[in-house]
Amino acid sequence: MVMEEVLPYIFCTMRSPDQGGMLADCSILLCSILEVDNPPIQRVIDSGVVPRLAEIMKSTEDHTVQANLARVVINLASGTSKQKGVLVQETGFLSALVTLVESPDDYIANKAISAVGTIANSTPEYHRLVLQAGTVKPLLRLLRHSSNVDTSKIASWTFAICCRGNHPDFALTLASLKILTRLLVYNDNEVVRNSCWALFHLLDGLKYEEINDVINMGFFKHLLKLVAKAPLDVKETALKSIYRITSAGDACVQSITNHNGITCIMKSLSSPHGNIQKLACCAISNIISDNTDRIQVAIDSNVLPCLVQIMASESDKKHLPCLLFTRQQKGGTRKSSIW
Repeated sequence: MVMEEVLPYIFCTMRSPDQGGMLADCSILLCSILEVDNPPIQRVIDSGVVPRLAEIMKSTEDHTVQANLARVVINLASGTSKQKGVLVQETGFLSALVTLVESPDDYIANKAISAVGTIANSTPEYHRLVLQAGTVKPLLRLLRHSSNVDTSKIASWTFAICCRGNHPDFALTLASLKILTRLLVYNDNEVVRNSCWALFHLLDGLKYEEINDVINMGFFKHLLKLVAKAPLDVKETALKSIYRITSAGDACVQSITNHNGITCIMKSLSSPHGNIQKLACCAISNIISDNTDRIQVAIDSNVLPCLVQIMASESDKKHLPCLLFTRQQKGGTRKSSIW
């Protein structure tokens, strides 16, 4: 009953051009009402107040009100797909959120970034709209300059979501790769994991010749270190990018080989996790394909006993070493074949 009495008052105050000193109180009340089980999201949308909230969030200089309204958006974004659609397409909230991504108040910025990521992660259409709203550039600026670890965690998560799909702006992709190369050595596993995912999505959206154009940026060297030493969730994502790079042609493969890549990848062959074994086998297969010198490097790295061990195990990936042996026999020398 209290909610039924309070909501009309909040809506009336929010719509008024002269809220006096009541705006902060109303924004706090609205936050509280929406942060309960089964929040009245549809009631708030049906009231028609949401576009007004977007205007206030853009125009107010009151950081408390901005922070509360950012929390309101996160709660509204937790609704159904249809409710998110109203929020994104009809209210102007998305552009308001993007503006707040670079707020000098870390709390407000984090809430805005989280809301943008939640919306972009919902459907391909909302993902497209988030990109159209110009989200990527402020996120990149934030990732380049922020010293706040919590902000870097949330921003790298949202950025990884934004990196999915094809990106026609190659200059923006280059800028993204430069920042991600730095984040791969960030002193926080969550930021590193998110950056690995972002890098994988970017590489997956590039043509092979474009990967060749960016390989000299050096990110693959950090990926190889992560493959060798990182926690499991980071290692798997790093291996996905390495596999993508080894699929991009001889120049990319040679860059990996020149930096002791086979030895780094080989360590993952003994992993008890099937996906990691699979990715490592496929990457090494790409590396040694029809290249006598690299086959010999793989043999010298003692990779073959690791493959035999997989074939003798109970792993459901035991068929994968057969592919490598086939390529070794096809492209290797008589000496390597006898081995």
